[in-house]
Amino acid sequence: MNKVIKRMQNLMIGSLTVVLIYILVGLVLIMGDKFKLTTDVVIISAFILIHGLFYIIRYLYDGLGKKVFAIDLVMGVVGIILGIFTYVYLMDDTSKVLNMIGIILGIWYIAIAVEKLFFGVKFAKAGEETSTLICFMGALIGAMGILLIFNPFGSFMLITRLMGLFTICTGILDGMTSMLFRKRAKEILKLFE
Repeated sequence: MNKVIKRMQNLMIGSLTVVLIYILVGLVLIMGDKFKLTTDVVIISAFILIHGLFYIIRYLYDGLGKKVFAIDLVMGVVGIILGIFTYVYLMDDTSKVLNMIGIILGIWYIAIAVEKLFFGVKFAKAGEETSTLICFMGALIGAMGILLIFNPFGSFMLITRLMGLFTICTGILDGMTSMLFRKRAKEILKLFE
């Protein structure tokens, strides 16, 4: 069991690498007025694709995926498809970027929110004390995704800055989740036995 706990803790350290990518992408998007639309498309599609690949790696890593990270297979496939779709669809016709970039990132955040809520509900059923916090983080990320999809704020410059801010916030929330999972690895693994 100690070996399995160590593996999960290592996975959570890997998750923190993804958090750093979130924060870097968020900072780049906040400075979005310095880039072209095509650059934003490449950044966002690569960002979603890399996160999707990380989910697949986490699912396949050393047998933990089938127990703990079963939802990661779905998230990985969604991330890979959405990342490739974003690049192919929006690079083909950059006039679509203004309308679609926030929608695509919003869909990705809603998928991440579903993942967090999946864990939150599973934890709540097992009486794990962190379930409320995980559900709250999922709801917050979902709300950010919905705001990006419906974009009540208007112009493109504002939407790229909003995407950057939400990406940083999502990265921080994801980092908090990873640190929580790492710290409570033993208790969480017991829920999946």
